[in-house]
Amino acid sequence: MADWHLVFHHPVSLTLATCEQVLNSVVDAPVAVQIGELDGNPRDFYARPITMTGERGDVRVGFTTSQSMLDASDPAPIITHANVTLSSATATFATKVAIWRALRTAFAAVGAGDRSLLSAAPIVDEADAAGEAATAMALRREISAALIEQVAVSANITITSPRVDIAPILAANQRAASILSVGLYDCGLQRLPASFSRFPNIESLWLHEDALDASALRGLSLPKLRQLTVRSMALRRVTKDELAGFPALEVLRLSDSPLESLDLAIIDVCPKLVRVYVENTPLEKNAAAMAELRARWPRMLWRYQDG
Repeated sequence: MADWHLVFHHPVSLTLATCEQVLNSVVDAPVAVQIGELDGNPRDFYARPITMTGERGDVRVGFTTSQSMLDASDPAPIITHANVTLSSATATFATKVAIWRALRTAFAAVGAGDRSLLSAAPIVDEADAAGEAATAMALRREISAALIEQVAVSANITITSPRVDIAPILAANQRAASILSVGLYDCGLQRLPASFSRFPNIESLWLHEDALDASALRGLSLPKLRQLTVRSMALRRVTKDELAGFPALEVLRLSDSPLESLDLAIIDVCPKLVRVYVENTPLEKNAAAMAELRARWPRMLWRYQDG
């Protein structure tokens, strides 16, 4: 089973003793604490890594954080984030949920909120696999609410493996006209939601969606888009009609996909294009197709190390 990565955040600071107290409240025996070497400089700040490990039943509970301080004698070092990993090859879903809930309660008692829902895909997947439909549904509601709260005032948008419908999340953003970059990763998309059209001034777009092919871009108008990355197992051909809405495009990344061909006329609708990356694709291995593209697009750079 996948590890669960939980994140707790305090708006001001936690103490090392408080973190140890929280961990000890959920494990079977006192945690083992390791304090790493101090690193930094007097101009900026110093920091040292903190790790704690314990067990509850057959679940390993691992804690990591960084303690910031002015120097080695600082009487009030700062800890704002606590990362907890639950690992087990045999524990039931219910067992791990119980530990998560215990951690959430204990951290809340010392003023730290739970941020785990922003990366809770493995938890939702295990709930589905365990037949815990009600829990999975409740988690999806919580994830959606957490993402809406985060995205509502974001300057840029990145959504990774949400396991929920992203359309209302995108629709919740209150700064749509000022959004310059959007990244959608493993959102289960086959097409872009209609709410995506709320962001006309995007300059960078990352789409890592295995069911999304280039046709999803057709009709999309992003006149300021300069960088486009598409990584998908459904990506085999890209035509000029699919990129016609991006006249300012300079960099097109299509690497690590089953891409077989690029329309020679793309350069007519994207005249500013200067870099096209196709590493690890069938197209890259097609010498004749690449020779034709190089002849038609003589100023193009084709690999990251070029130029």
